[in-house]
Amino acid sequence: MLVFLFSATSAGPTVFPLIQCGAEDAEMITLGCLATGFTPSSLTFSWTKNNAALTNFIQYPPVQKNNLYSEVSQIQVRRQDWNQSETVKCMVTHAAGNAQAHIGMPTPRIVPPKITLQPVWEGEVGNSQVRLICTLSDFFPDKVSVEWQRDSQRINITPVSKKLQSVEAGEKTYTLTSEIEPNTKEWEKGSSFTCKSTHKEQEFTHSSVPPSIHVETPSFKTVISTSEVTATCLVHTVFDAKVTWMLDGRASSSNTVSKDRNTTHITSNVRVSSNQWKQLRHVTCKAEHKCFSPTEKTVNVAVDPSVELLLAPSEDSGPQTLLCSGWGFNPQIKWVSESQQRSPSTHDISMSADGRVAVTSQLHIPQAEWTSGKVFTCEVSDRSLNKKVQKEINFCSGTNTTAASKQGTGDCYLSPGRLSS
Repeated sequence: MLVFLFSATSAGPTVFPLIQCGAEDAEMITLGCLATGFTPSSLTFSWTKNNAALTNFIQYPPVQKNNLYSEVSQIQVRRQDWNQSETVKCMVTHAAGNAQAHIGMPTPRIVPPKITLQPVWEGEVGNSQVRLICTLSDFFPDKVSVEWQRDSQRINITPVSKKLQSVEAGEKTYTLTSEIEPNTKEWEKGSSFTCKSTHKEQEFTHSSVPPSIHVETPSFKTVISTSEVTATCLVHTVFDAKVTWMLDGRASSSNTVSKDRNTTHITSNVRVSSNQWKQLRHVTCKAEHKCFSPTEKTVNVAVDPSVELLLAPSEDSGPQTLLCSGWGFNPQIKWVSESQQRSPSTHDISMSADGRVAVTSQLHIPQAEWTSGKVFTCEVSDRSLNKKVQKEINFCSGTNTTAASKQGTGDCYLSPGRLSS
């Protein structure tokens, strides 16, 4: 009689810690533990936090591939119940050997704002109401406060504010603009206006201190229709400052520059042939006087078109609004979805402070169409330069990804953490 003996092989698990994407910003954090490469299939998970047992976890059934098994366990932890110094531990018990993984609390993501402050006139500079626009860009999280001051004293003006959220691929950021109309007499007498921002207990300030410089460049239509063009520099100062022009870094000859002065402004003009203007990359107006530090303003003349595409905050159940902004020498905006051109809801054109033309367009999208996942494209083209740029957005890129509770969506929200065995 022949007796055949079969010995079953066994293999211990390898354990990987998993943590929810965006956990640094979440109040309820989903953690995962992946055990893989083991056999037989019987395996037990357990969780602890600072050696105290956690029992509210889920253990999914094992999945077999190539005679080896994989299994996942998932647990949720409240951020307020998890101290920075505490470690969550996932432990795996198996007949062929035990393993464990440690997960530390994710550090909250903080991106401080970049702050700028610009004066903008409603009409002719010096003869119309000035607006001060403070822009806080590329910050996270979105909670931020803004305070306006005049000569270091808080002023009682209610600003007009607008907040936008970025929708580009990558980490989410916010941009906030705060705008006031200062008292004209206070502005003209040289008061210093300050925009003060507080973000995550840090303060950021930017002041608009005279002299401010504003440069006006000829429009695209003027450049192509006349043989000579004029650029104008307005310097807000009560002093008789020296004003000079630099064209692509070279000083302009004195016979092409004229200067005029009144009680609040200096106006300087530089004349250039249209052919020469078309070849320029940038022009600079510089003001100098012994009573203030030299200051200058450079504006681009010929620049490639650029585009910014944002999703304006709105009710989840209502229509969604896309905001597209483009800049260039002669930019044009076009909306496209599924190869079909879309008509914009609004369309505005203006001249920006650096001499470029700015176009802004809004597209309102019904909620049902937005949530269907259609891709919407904003294209900015500049026929004078024969160039174009575009950006895309859809429902998935324009909304936050949250942790799912089903095994089938694990790949969307779990990413490798730290491993310890």
